[in-house]
Amino acid sequence: MALTFSGILTSAGIMTIFLQALNYLINAYLMVAASTITANTFLRSFFGAGFPLFAT
Repeated sequence: MALTFSGILTSAGIMTIFLQALNYLINAYLMVAASTITANTFLRSFFGAGFPLFAT
């Protein structure tokens, strides 16, 4: 039960940070918001795929 609760809290924290970062990018680059979100998604996926290659 405690493991599930800690997973929920961790996921909620990560999701909150992620949504606030997207909100900031949209507000900062209003005219090119779609391109900004696309670049953010690409870089996040690129680093997520490359991190295991160099982590060990």
